[in-house]
Amino acid sequence: MDLQELICAHSPDSDDAYMFYALATRKIRSKMLLFRHQLEDIQSLNKRAMNGEYALTAISYHAYPYVADKTTSWPPVPPSATATVPSSSRSTP
Repeated sequence: MDLQELICAHSPDSDDAYMFYALATRKIRSKMLLFRHQLEDIQSLNKRAMNGEYALTAISYHAYPYVADKTTSWPPVPPSATATVPSSSRSTP
């Protein structure tokens, strides 16, 4: 069986590195997925998330309302915990 590559996009900041540590050190292994890390600054990750470029990415808390309608968070964020961004004010954070 061929491995499917999954890009894990995150910033090189310590908080993101902590979140992706288990993947980066191969503590989590899969017979179906090959994890590849893509390091970028958080603003670039926010923009790419808005464009749907990565299947797995870190974003800033500020960017979540801009992508909430087209993505899934983990752990799931209850609707009452998210801020609403009016369509007319949706611009790149």
